[in-house]
Amino acid sequence: MQVHELRDYIRAILIETTNQDFLKGLADIGGEWDEVQKNIPTEDIEEWDFIHFYNEETDEMDQGDRLVKKTVQRTGQEKKPEFAKEDPKFFDRRHEAERRVVYGQTQSEIDVERKLMQLWQKHADIEFFKSNKITFCHNLAYPSAGKGMGKSSKAKKSPVKQPMELIKAQDSKQNNAISCYGVYNTSGDFDHVIKGQIGTGWGFVLSGHPIFASETDLASQTQYMATAAAEEYYKSSGLPKRASVTNVRRTKEDERKHKWTRRKLKRKGKSTEEIDTLIAEKDRVINPVILDENDMQEKNLKGISECIVDNWTVEAWYFDTQSGFKAKGFMLTALEKNLLTKPIYTIEPAFMGGGQRVFDPSNEEDVQELIKILNDDGKW
Repeated sequence: MQVHELRDYIRAILIETTNQDFLKGLADIGGEWDEVQKNIPTEDIEEWDFIHFYNEETDEMDQGDRLVKKTVQRTGQEKKPEFAKEDPKFFDRRHEAERRVVYGQTQSEIDVERKLMQLWQKHADIEFFKSNKITFCHNLAYPSAGKGMGKSSKAKKSPVKQPMELIKAQDSKQNNAISCYGVYNTSGDFDHVIKGQIGTGWGFVLSGHPIFASETDLASQTQYMATAAAEEYYKSSGLPKRASVTNVRRTKEDERKHKWTRRKLKRKGKSTEEIDTLIAEKDRVINPVILDENDMQEKNLKGISECIVDNWTVEAWYFDTQSGFKAKGFMLTALEKNLLTKPIYTIEPAFMGGGQRVFDPSNEEDVQELIKILNDDGKW
């Protein structure tokens, strides 16, 4: 065996072993999470809800408002960060996902989620995520689900963040972790990645330290919902964003599919040990967490649905030509005041060919052309 073949073989073994260790650690964390949820006090309530139900009169499925019995969690007496005392009722959300959005989690929930983040850091190939093969993009036009929940009426609100505040991120690292998506490109050609692949909207390309990646939504904290006290509490480390254990814990296929697979492989003459190994490998691919390039290739992914990045900076700006009106206010102000120092990409949607252009904000001709495009609402 040649040296390079031996190196590739060892690397393959290490990747598989590392991923299996990750799944084992994830299973342990999932067990801890279940225990924490089980120990949270509950209350049985009745409330009106719009549901699908079986209508006995028509003998068909129907939908409408019905009085429904529910069991909800109550965390008012649970240990939480100090800032939650400002408005205990607001932070006492009935479901773990709602508590995560508003920074209302119990300390026990926070502790388990921190273990999950540490587990990813331990097993992920950080250099791959920082390489030219992955381009991180943040779409400022993407609507956050948390914005529909409403803010606390008692706690002091933090100032609403404006896009213009992102200007400083061109030159200084930001310690409030950010959610973004990643475009995967084996060539490492940045221009090729941008072309037609960012999608609609407007935003920026960023670089930083990845702290979690998944092919599914991570249901992380919504920083828009943080109160002034929460921002002060996390001032030194920055507002956290952590992955939901519930959203990333799936590690096994449905048992019925496992039985079918076992029968099929047994008919092909596979041993019990071989079958167990193949099923374990299949289960590994099912898990939505992305640890390395091997996961990207095995899952046949072109991108990362959500990646959380810390200590990030803006590397470029972009807007698609159908969404120029969304970027218009920010771009015109920033260009007229000479605030932009990073390249600006304009992108046509895929149905228009996916073409792109890049503009230099230090070039007066480029700036004037960009202003014209923006004033035409991107219709060019």
